[in-house]
Amino acid sequence: RAGPGGGTMFGPCRASRRGLAGRAVFLFVALSLVPLVSSDADAEEGARSSASTLAARVDNGPPHRDGAPIAPPPAPVDTSEENARRGSVRPAGASAIRFSAEDELHFSPRLVQMLRRPCEAYARNVLDEPALHLQHAAVIFLRHKCRHAPPIAPGQTGHACAELANAVEIDMTHGEAAAALRQLLHERCQAEAILLTDAETQAADAARFLVKDTVRRVAEEELELRDFAGAPMSRENASKLPRLAQDREDVLLLDSKPADEARDGDDRARPRSWEEKRRDAERQRGTRVPRWGWDGPDGDDVKDAGDVEDAGEERRVELMVLTDLYRTTEGTYWRRQNGWLDARNHCAWEGVTCVSPEAEFGVLSLALPHNGLSGVLPQTLARLHRLRHLDLSGNRLRGTVSGAFGSMSRLRVLILRSNALYGKIPGELGAASSLEQLDLSENHFAGRLPSDLSRLRELRMLNVSSNGLTGELPTGVCGLQNLEVLSVAKNRLSGDLSGPAAALGFAGRRSTLRLFDASENDFSGAPPAVPPDAPELLIWDVSKNSMRGSLPKSTPPESLRIFAASDNRLTGAVPAEMFTPKLQLRRLDLSGNALNGTLPDTLMSLTQVRHINISGNGDVSGEIPHEGVVDIRVMRALMEFDASSNALTGPLPPALVGLPNLRVLDLSNNELNGTLSGDNWADATRLERLNLRGNRLRGSIPPELGMLRSLTHLDLSGNELDGPVPVALVTASTLEHMDISGNSLDWSTVGRQGPSRGASDGEL
Repeated sequence: RAGPGGGTMFGPCRASRRGLAGRAVFLFVALSLVPLVSSDADAEEGARSSASTLAARVDNGPPHRDGAPIAPPPAPVDTSEENARRGSVRPAGASAIRFSAEDELHFSPRLVQMLRRPCEAYARNVLDEPALHLQHAAVIFLRHKCRHAPPIAPGQTGHACAELANAVEIDMTHGEAAAALRQLLHERCQAEAILLTDAETQAADAARFLVKDTVRRVAEEELELRDFAGAPMSRENASKLPRLAQDREDVLLLDSKPADEARDGDDRARPRSWEEKRRDAERQRGTRVPRWGWDGPDGDDVKDAGDVEDAGEERRVELMVLTDLYRTTEGTYWRRQNGWLDARNHCAWEGVTCVSPEAEFGVLSLALPHNGLSGVLPQTLARLHRLRHLDLSGNRLRGTVSGAFGSMSRLRVLILRSNALYGKIPGELGAASSLEQLDLSENHFAGRLPSDLSRLRELRMLNVSSNGLTGELPTGVCGLQNLEVLSVAKNRLSGDLSGPAAALGFAGRRSTLRLFDASENDFSGAPPAVPPDAPELLIWDVSKNSMRGSLPKSTPPESLRIFAASDNRLTGAVPAEMFTPKLQLRRLDLSGNALNGTLPDTLMSLTQVRHINISGNGDVSGEIPHEGVVDIRVMRALMEFDASSNALTGPLPPALVGLPNLRVLDLSNNELNGTLSGDNWADATRLERLNLRGNRLRGSIPPELGMLRSLTHLDLSGNELDGPVPVALVTASTLEHMDISGNSLDWSTVGRQGPSRGASDGEL
């Protein structure tokens, strides 16, 4: 589209490097929704285009804008049938064919999705897409515009085909290519939205909904969720992590450190130096956040680099190892590959960190997470004998892990999470004496967890979850003195956990354990006691195993935030000794067992608990501790209470329903009796789900339930309720699900009184 001075979309002076994002072009014409990728049909259509139209000059003279000459018009476009058949448009006389249909096979799935659904481009992040691919995608859209553009009118100074010629001829930076593609995607999105608009039926809302809903959905997908190691992870896995957003800053559970990302469109954005990162860490020193591994070069690294006898040989070996990694893992398809194979200084390559930015050797860190590496993990990486930090997570690496990695005596961090590695975990890794963080999760490892890992005296984090490991959990590994995080979840481990659990707390008050996750395995025997002398323990999860017996009558450390032992075969009563007034427990999950007995009074006295789930046990009986026994009002933080499918009796405690932060209350399928009356319902302002079905409640339904503005799910079915149905309940605008069947209610009053103020007949 021509600008004020007659220039085209790609016609400004290259010396000025003007951005393209500010040129908003609203295309209010309905384009036919044909596929935008190159095809034989498109090529034939291009071949039939008029050569005279495409070869026309952009202007009839040297136009000026603010006194400055505009770049000369583009060269005529070669539109021969052979060139069109190749899916490429190039300036006449050019020797190389650019942007061919074969190149489109290398587009990332994200970019292909953007081409197919242009409205998603408003929220998609293209930072990791190569500039050449973005420019190619823009060329695809311009081909479409050129082939559907009307002939050039006399005196016209801008045309879509001229823009296509310019886009093919020039080399765009990442910022220019991203801005151009977003502009063209915007035009396409507007065109699709226009097709939904009908002036007669005034369906413009449909067009606005298309764009708004698409942008909202994609923006949610684009949120980068990170785990406790600071690495991106899927939304499914993130939802399974215990995150306590409402905790005080001094009791943060998991570290979430977003990566330092360059601004979209700026390939030369300066990365933060290690000194800057250290200063940031100093400012955050007051927070209790687990930090492991390598924080950048230190004095010893600098000293070692100065004592090298043969720097040239070391530089040659490092260059050979990194080049081998690039070639064996299909480096040409990496998402980020800035500087790679530039022989001048491999320390400046993407993801490579040496002693200093100016150094020519001494690789200390190799970090290429989520970068599209595909192929066999090369064991030659073990020749980087200075390496302290290796992170190749979130790629498509396959093969086995070589025992040669155990020879890397300086390695502190080894992260190979989320790949396709298989075989056995090599016991030789136990020789990597400096290792502090070992993450092999989400792969296909089999066999036993090697007991040789107990030689890693500096190990602070071990994560082997989501594999196919079998056998018992080595007691020696659990007894490592500096261990803070141990996750073996989602494997096929078996045996008794009593020994490993006892080893976890062997160090008394010096124990540094913070997280233990052995869920979703096949552990048997009695449930292990939580180490009482682990003052920093936050999470203890042994759910979804085959353990039998009673819960230990021991008191966990006051620091414990999450205790989960659901979906086992536990019996007996919930011990009152598990809960003390100083316990900082946030989440308790004992669901899906065969527990019996009554609920302990100490459970209903926890001041910081947010989620309690003891559902699906069947034989938990007696009354819910209430006023006169305990003061439930101290449980002000409680958000969810689920004791469904048990044998609870007695009345519903009024103080429980009146807790200010309660969102979910599920006591269905019990034997509760009494009435629902009480003034506390008006205090349940945040209650979203109330399920009391399958009890023996009697009396009338309180009208206050219809006044709860947050209530979306209400189930009172299968009780002995009677009396009139409150009109306010029937006409409540926020309710999405209501079931009050199986009672003896009087509906006649609803018809006589009519709908309440603001309710429509449809809502009634």
